Amino acid sequence: MDEVFGTRTHRTLAQASPLTKLPEPANLDQFKVGRRDRLGGIIHEYSQVA
Repeated sequence: MDEVFGTRTHRTLAQASPLTKLPEPANLDQFKVGRRDRLGGIIHEYSQVA
């Protein structure tokens, strides 16, 4: 197939083709997240804080 299209047909990170720039990462600083440890810290429970 590569010979027919002349490009790589599979997709990479964030569904960007190999010749396309990757999208800008999301700004996660706007979210506040609370964490509660369960089972002595083995499991972590996360929730969004207002």
